[in-house]
Amino acid sequence: MTIPGKNYSFGSTQVKKMLEDRIQMAAYPAGEEGMRMVTESDAIFIWLANQFSDWPDCMILWNPDPPVDPAMGDDVSPTKTSIGFIRIREVYPDGSERGNYLSFEELWHIAVYESISVNMAKPRNDLFQQVQARTITRSDFILASAHLEFEASLNTKEFTTPCGCPGQKRRTLNQMTTSGS
Repeated sequence: MTIPGKNYSFGSTQVKKMLEDRIQMAAYPAGEEGMRMVTESDAIFIWLANQFSDWPDCMILWNPDPPVDPAMGDDVSPTKTSIGFIRIREVYPDGSERGNYLSFEELWHIAVYESISVNMAKPRNDLFQQVQARTITRSDFILASAHLEFEASLNTKEFTTPCGCPGQKRRTLNQMTTSGS
């Protein structure tokens, strides 16, 4: 289990707001027990609260607005002068699922991805500074940006694998609770 960071109550408040705004994230099927609520003692709650809270010079907030484009989620990296945030779409924006709510697993997967992505603020901001200083080519910027997104994807995939051992069964996000950890 992750140890709460120094600004943990701030991060915990952000996760609580997220669960209020995306109610499908707050409960999940627990077999014969029926539905179970995500609680503050669940590993997934603690992990995400720490993602929101472990910033020494800036803040990351939960933003309840849907992403501007059809992306399922997005983030804005914080800087020393601006607040960062993550936001997650509640319903499918298009396709055959258009208008249907995303599931518990889908929403938490997006939350994990966006929180990992937003925590890449330093390398992302370094890239933008190189663009402003004209010390990086457009092609190199695109390649480096794609690499950061790919790294966030890999880290998200590894998130539910307990030790990353080949062939080991992956845990689902609803198993990242007190009863499943």
